[in-house]
Amino acid sequence: MSNSTDDRLDRIIALLSLAFASEIESAAKAVRSSPVADAILNASEEWIEPGALKANVAKSCKVSGRTIERKISELTSMGLLVAQGATSKRQLKNAGII
Repeated sequence: MSNSTDDRLDRIIALLSLAFASEIESAAKAVRSSPVADAILNASEEWIEPGALKANVAKSCKVSGRTIERKISELTSMGLLVAQGATSKRQLKNAGII
């Protein structure tokens, strides 16, 4: 992608963020009201393997691995958590939307 295209996309993102600031803030509060979702998003600010993410969240929130897996799936389907890599080398990262 050229710089011109990157610049245009950055402006579009900034415009949409500004136009929908209150909706984004409201959604962020709703999502982060879940201690598990909040812990997942905080622990995944950098790329992290799912096993390490689950261990960190289980330790801090004292919940089951299955609960964490469901929340990871939910956050991924919402586009708030992104995945990269093949199944055996999969990594997750907070998308930075909220």
